[in-house]
Amino acid sequence: MAGKRVLVTGATGNVGGGVIRSLSQARDVELVAGVRKPGTSEMGVAQVYLDFSDPDSMARALVGIDRVLMVTGYTVDKLKQGKTFIDEARKADVGYIVHLGSPGEDDTRVAHYGWEQLVERYLEWSGIGFTHLRPQIYMQNLLGYGSTSLVDQGVIRQYVGDARLCWIDCEDISTIAALCLADPDNHTGKTYRLGAEVRSYHEVARIMSDVTGLHFVYEPQSPSEFLAKSVAAGAEPVYMRSVHDNYADLEAGRGPGVSQSFEDFSLLTGKAPRSVRDFIASHVDRFRY
Repeated sequence: MAGKRVLVTGATGNVGGGVIRSLSQARDVELVAGVRKPGTSEMGVAQVYLDFSDPDSMARALVGIDRVLMVTGYTVDKLKQGKTFIDEARKADVGYIVHLGSPGEDDTRVAHYGWEQLVERYLEWSGIGFTHLRPQIYMQNLLGYGSTSLVDQGVIRQYVGDARLCWIDCEDISTIAALCLADPDNHTGKTYRLGAEVRSYHEVARIMSDVTGLHFVYEPQSPSEFLAKSVAAGAEPVYMRSVHDNYADLEAGRGPGVSQSFEDFSLLTGKAPRSVRDFIASHVDRFRY
């Protein structure tokens, strides 16, 4: 596939940032970071203004781009934003898009997983070469969401009851995304499921205790409490309702297959994915109290 100018959206996030680190030394790839505030952070690559709520910025950012890592935000607007971005990519003659999606089978009943799959289908329809990435639960979630910590003074608080979830490190997701962007011919048309290790939060707490030498415990919280707090904090109600419903299903043992694990990472890289224990050990100072 000709053309090696790569636009990385979500460049300041865990996955996008990892892709930039992975490809920044590649001699045959020219990287461009799509960010909302160009110049405010050092990335070592060219930066361009890109805001998914601003279609004009999409069109400008895609000029001269051959390949894209597409990462949209946690909002129901990802449907409109994803469609608009793909439309602009077609106009710009982009040849290949790696789309970062959500977990789940094609028949998922989790609304926000389904929104990602609708974007996947639209991308397929567009005629642009594609690879879909469907990661399971990010290990980085253990570090918290935004300014909210998941772990505080030895207590993990989450809303999924005793559900066992499959975890994946964002660095491993970045590795696969970079692999695809560097060599589209071998990955076009593929869907990769990325999930390394199945653990409940009770098990995660025991691993934290073992790694740190401190006492950790998991205290399940009510999904309804999550919804009330999220909406009160100004989060998008429709999206948060979908997350709440998913949490409630997981708490009741009706989870949508998030306890599945997959071998795609090992098959593509020849390496073992990062374990939960290794992730905790590498961030041990974030968990000490």
